[in-house]
Amino acid sequence: MASRADGFYSEAKDKWDIALGVNATAKDKYTYVWSGIEKGANYNNNYASHGKGSFNVNPIDGLSGFYIGKDNFVQCVLSAV
Repeated sequence: MASRADGFYSEAKDKWDIALGVNATAKDKYTYVWSGIEKGANYNNNYASHGKGSFNVNPIDGLSGFYIGKDNFVQCVLSAV
């Protein structure tokens, strides 16, 4: 099994999983999970994979915290419309 977990309370529970960040759990095969959390936030809230082969990200501020290049996802969508 070649899985990897790095961060604070992160776990890779199945085969070929990657879990990174804070309270990230990769519980399904072939998944990637990354979770960010604000300083002082509730560390009991776990973010986990959503099915076999899924790519899961949980940035602070949702879509506004997900960046493509220099712009966040919301800015990318608005500039494309």
